[in-house]
Amino acid sequence: MKDYYAKAGLDLKKYSFEELGKEWMDEYESRRLEGKLFPKAEEVLQIINSNGIEQSILSAYKHDTLLELVNHFNLYHYFTHLTGLDHIYATSKLDLGKDLMKKLNHLNSNVLLVGDTVHDFEVAQAMNAGCILVADGHQRKEKLIECGAGVFDNLENVIKKAIISPNGFVI
Repeated sequence: MKDYYAKAGLDLKKYSFEELGKEWMDEYESRRLEGKLFPKAEEVLQIINSNGIEQSILSAYKHDTLLELVNHFNLYHYFTHLTGLDHIYATSKLDLGKDLMKKLNHLNSNVLLVGDTVHDFEVAQAMNAGCILVADGHQRKEKLIECGAGVFDNLENVIKKAIISPNGFVI
């Protein structure tokens, strides 16, 4: 996030990353329940769930706020594990991802991380998991394609193009 702030033109010499992060998060948090789910998001979760595929969330969002949002949208019942950070600064999810893999107790080849950033792809690689990226999130499609993961325009396209097998998704 520090690099992102610098690229966005924020002066990290004049203001600390922590100050800017806190200010941004205060505003974000005050409006967090105003957001909407992506189109087809709950339908996608339902399809995956109805095929007996376990789902978890790995997020750079603060854990307790992640729980609040999942409950706000009444999605808790779709997930086995909800994993978020213990602070507001959206740092790397690498260690969280490795810890989640231990909890999942699956062969890594049966885990598919669905994300929307190059960092999500990096986390999947560190977890030795599969990865697909959805291009209607944080980063441009062109940037996501550069990392070599399968990239889909939206969640609906993920389901349309996926084959669901007894072991999970085959893309």
